[in-house]
Parts: sequence; structure tokens; C-alpha cells
Amino acid sequence: MKNKLHILLLLLFLSSRNYALPPGIKYIEKPWKAPEIGLTDIDGRKHILSDYKGRIVIVNFWGIWCQPCRKEMPALQRAYEELKKENISIIAIAMGDSSSDIIQYRIKNPVDFALLSDKDNVVSNRWSVPALPTSYIIDPGGEVIIRVIGEYEWDNPKFLEEIKALKSKH
Repeated sequence: MKNKLHILLLLLFLSSRNYALPPGIKYIEKPWKAPEIGLTDIDGRKHILSDYKGRIVIVNFWGIWCQPCRKEMPALQRAYEELKKENISIIAIAMGDSSSDIIQYRIKNPVDFALLSDKDNVVSNRWSVPALPTSYIIDPGGEVIIRVIGEYEWDNPKFLEEIKALKSKH
């Protein structure tokens, strides 16, 4: 009886949604509607999350002053280069940083995805960001389905496969 219970528990564990994901990433048990963004990027383009409906979007909250945030940016850029081919977007929202500070950062650390300033932390407060960096993955219907707290290796092949596979699920 005890062995059957262990086997049953193992099967339940292996069949869970989070098992397929690389360490550090977790599906949200009860997805919620992503709060609106409505910020302008450093190139002057307004980004409204609802404009991305029908697409998968990675929303990354970071700060120029945050060492783990800066450390993960090159991997996020490499992931962007791979994911943009699949029409998957990345938006990075700098908490508490001005547009001019972000522009200076990008000069030294080029990235191609959208960099937005949330100088007064209005958007990040709406999202209840617990720590930096924190990222959310939004499904094509506009719901938050995955949350990543802390620095992450965004160009991890297993992660990239999982995110691409989300397109076919929705």
C-alpha cells in the first residue's frame, strides 16, 4: 500500500504543469487579468498592454540600480532575438528610473526590446511587484500565467521551448 502511494504521488508530481518548466519559473495556479501598463518607452512610443492582445508578452520589472537586473539583461536580449521571430514581445519596465537614465543605460548596454520608465512606480504598484527583478508572462488572452521572481537565465533553451509552445496552446 505504501509503495502504491509513493508511485501515485510521484505520478502527480511528474504530471504537474510546473514540472516542464526550468527551475525558477512557476505557473500561476489562478491566472489573473494583467493590469494595464500605459507607459511610454525611451523612443517615445506608448505601450498599452491591451494592444498586445493575441500575443504572448514578457513583462520584466527591473531597475538600473539593481545588480541582478542588469546581470540578466544580456540573456533577456538573447531571448528576445529568438522570441521575436515567434511574435512574442518583451517589455522591460524600469522602476523609479527616469527616461534619461534608461537612455544612458541603453547606450552602454544595447537592447532591442522596449524599455519603459515607471519613475513614480505607479504601474509597478498596480502589479504588486514583490522584488526586483520580477517578470510576468502574459498569455494571448491578457492573463498573467507565469511569474519569475529574481534573476533568470532567459535564453535557457528549455524556457524558450516552453514559451514557444504556449503559442500553440492558446
